[in-house]
Amino acid sequence: MQDALADRDAADDDLDRTAQTARAALAGRSVEAARTAPYTLIFPDGIDYYIAAPLDAEVSRYGELQSRLDELLPEADPVRQEAVPAINAGVVAFTGAAEALIKARTEEALAGTRLEAAEDAWGRLMTKVYGVLLAELGRSAAERFFPKAKTTKTKPVDRHD
Repeated sequence: MQDALADRDAADDDLDRTAQTARAALAGRSVEAARTAPYTLIFPDGIDYYIAAPLDAEVSRYGELQSRLDELLPEADPVRQEAVPAINAGVVAFTGAAEALIKARTEEALAGTRLEAAEDAWGRLMTKVYGVLLAELGRSAAERFFPKAKTTKTKPVDRHD
């Protein structure tokens, strides 16, 4: 599950980096670029609208950014040429990673259920085995097969050393 979570977060980071790079490139075109079109039309709510999108809105927000870039920048624009394919690839990666994460969480939940059932079955079996040993051999012999766990007292740590 950790790998799936890391993959989803990495895809999110890649999309964020693409948006930030496109924003910086558009804003850096002139002194007034960040206050005029196409910058203001592509980022009407600021960069945070895209990079701080909730995970369930990630795909739609970056789809919107891709559509704005396609519509508002000429086809030969270097920002569009670089950002649009990167966004498309990032959305595919993010969607795949999000689906893999859902699958991993489901598998983890099922594994936890199987583990709990196995531990319960093991406990019942050990109780039965102890009962058979108790009936066949007596208490002292049965307890040799199931020694009590030894507890060790730990020495307090002197934090002044």
